[in-house]
Amino acid sequence: MKLLLDESVPRRLAGDFPELFTLHTVQEMGWTGAENGLLLSLAAGRGFAAFITVDR
Repeated sequence: MKLLLDESVPRRLAGDFPELFTLHTVQEMGWTGAENGLLLSLAAGRGFAAFITVDR
């Protein structure tokens, strides 16, 4: 399962997911600074199953 971690999520958390998940960060994808609506669109277009954030 392909997951996207928002820039607000500490990168060290990526190591806590089981190997069955493929994790990418917003920074790694080059989407830093994009609003959540745009991020959701970009993520869906790239086949991400979930977008993980700690925003309120």
